[in-house]
Amino acid sequence: MKNIRKEDFLMDCYPTVEEVLRFSVFERSRLLTPTISLDLPVCGVNLTDTPDYMNWIEKSEMLITTCFSIYKDEDALKEFIPALAQKKLSAVCIKTKRYLEEIPDYMVQQAKMLKLPLVELKPEIRFADITKAVADELQRRHKILLHLLVRKAEYLRKTDKKET
Repeated sequence: MKNIRKEDFLMDCYPTVEEVLRFSVFERSRLLTPTISLDLPVCGVNLTDTPDYMNWIEKSEMLITTCFSIYKDEDALKEFIPALAQKKLSAVCIKTKRYLEEIPDYMVQQAKMLKLPLVELKPEIRFADITKAVADELQRRHKILLHLLVRKAEYLRKTDKKET
């Protein structure tokens, strides 16, 4: 029997970037890195536009941002994607037009090179709608997992009683 690491099992309980990008809230979004794998798990959504964003993001999160705190700072923009890739985020979604008119080509190239999915969000997409869609899916999957674990525990308890 194959050994399954706890971390691998838990990651299978989360939707992938590809699955999340199929949610209706993303239908008008544009994947800027279509040639890289989208099989990374999304364990949550992080909405941050603070200058100290690195203190608030975690591995396997999908970052949703307008780049408000850095859009006027070209050096910060050039460091943004590499810093996020180092944190092992699942994906980065940037809402354009409000602060960044468009996502600079060097950010797209960095994302491709670092294999970090990069998505352009249209101005009309509400961050709350993205958060709700992902949270609902996470809750649905965790509910299924909990149900399966309860059934397995009941089965084991019945089996244990028969053997004693």
